[in-house]
Amino acid sequence: MLVPPSPPYGPDVELYGLDIETDTTIDGLDPAMASVVAVALSSRSTDVVFMGDESELLRSLDQH
Repeated sequence: MLVPPSPPYGPDVELYGLDIETDTTIDGLDPAMASVVAVALSSRSTDVVFMGDESELLRSLDQH
């Protein structure tokens, strides 16, 4: 069920969604074993997907 925004979640509050994908061929739930292979960020103003080497994509996400 979709609930309409209510204070403090009105038009002045920036909401975003973040989705992190890991390499599940090894053990996607263990960060010591599986690397991050993609990150998606979505907000009212942008939708962007970062893919590639874990350190590079996390750096790109941090700079976004």
